[in-house]
Amino acid sequence: MQTPLSRFLFSWLMLLSGFASAISADNGLVSVSSDSPRVHKIVLVGDDFVVATKTPLREGEAVPLTIRGIGDYEVTSAKHVPLRGSAPAGYTATNRGSHEDPVSGIVHAICIDIKEERIAVPWNNTAATLHLTADSSYSSFGESGDKDCPNWDVEWSCETCGGISGTGRECPIPSDLPVGRHIVKAAFSENQEIYDTCIVDVISVKFSQETILGCEKCLSNLEIYISEAESHSPSGYTWSIVNDSTGGGFSLSSDGTISSVQHGGNATIKAVSKDCPDCFDSLTITICIPRDLKIKIESPKIEGTTCSRTVFFLFKPEPSSASCAEHFAFVQWVSGNVQTAPGNLCQAMSFGELIPLNNLDHMIDSPDTNPIYGSSSESPSGLYGLGPGVWASGDNPTIYDCRQGTVVNLSFETKLFCRKQIPTEGTRNMTISASPFSPTLFWAFKVRVIQNPESGLLEIGSFENNN
Repeated sequence: MQTPLSRFLFSWLMLLSGFASAISADNGLVSVSSDSPRVHKIVLVGDDFVVATKTPLREGEAVPLTIRGIGDYEVTSAKHVPLRGSAPAGYTATNRGSHEDPVSGIVHAICIDIKEERIAVPWNNTAATLHLTADSSYSSFGESGDKDCPNWDVEWSCETCGGISGTGRECPIPSDLPVGRHIVKAAFSENQEIYDTCIVDVISVKFSQETILGCEKCLSNLEIYISEAESHSPSGYTWSIVNDSTGGGFSLSSDGTISSVQHGGNATIKAVSKDCPDCFDSLTITICIPRDLKIKIESPKIEGTTCSRTVFFLFKPEPSSASCAEHFAFVQWVSGNVQTAPGNLCQAMSFGELIPLNNLDHMIDSPDTNPIYGSSSESPSGLYGLGPGVWASGDNPTIYDCRQGTVVNLSFETKLFCRKQIPTEGTRNMTISASPFSPTLFWAFKVRVIQNPESGLLEIGSFENNN
């Protein structure tokens, strides 16, 4: 049950809430207000009131308007109220406490409405124009050519770039806008708080790389990156792949991830902006495959007191190019020992230091700290061309100061890897976690040196399996 006091308070609160929801402005003599949800601002421009609506007032539409006098002033007449877009409202107010002349004023209805809410334009080719809608208005008399037409206009600007400016119902977009999102503003020339905005997305697609060269080991599930600094496409990209006649067979997921490498060759990856089909970039991917991996080994030989054996590790890169071949590298392991005489162990350089060749247990065979066999600053892969389409690395283990009874008992295991997956620094006992290409090449240098009783020259005698 409501008491008279509670009813009074409730009515007063309702009255306050009604005033709070209304938008108004005054010039000290007269106030103009409206509680229409279509009105978002009322401002004074000179002696006139301007009512800014959120949407244009079309034919037959109007917004309620309240014009009240302030203090001793009383509104004695008003015309074109409620306010319509076709003609301004007007009022006359008289001071009841004096004989001053009546004051009069005009209330204009304006609306600034950009036709385009968002546009996407290609970078460096932004041949586009922004427009106000046909029923946008920012001068009540502008269309009639009335001599009292206010000299009002719309000013275009952009806070994120300085290339957009101008006045009027249209705004051309310059061709040198930077890549990215820009908020363009069309504001009432007399009060910048009355405005509309639209989004201009300057679209660009740029890969981080122009070419990618790899193999099934390093390209499996490789993600292709779009350069964030040079690209902008809010809706994402459409990916496609075109294999050339040589192959380059692999799968490409919708996010640009490579998988299921099938065979060597070249392919073109294309990313197209979903916001602007004219914006795209492409890159070439070369898939390298090592073919015909094999070993060519010569028989051990002895010259004077020097015993050696020469071996070549061969393969054919597909496609046949130096860049494809040098994508791969060999790593070799060695086990065994060498005795030039009973109890006299031979030494060799291993990872930068001399070690005795005694009871070697499957250690990486490299004279420096780079585990890639045969690598150097001039040839990081340790490979060289050995004929049309054939690339090789090789070994020539040599034992000096041989004599009667010298025993060489060395076993080797040589594997071909993707060079990207082999560290360039390591130790002789390090573990290579990458998986090699098949097959693994096994070979041995196992000889016993004997002296020919007739010539006195050293010869190679038989010793176990000599591969």
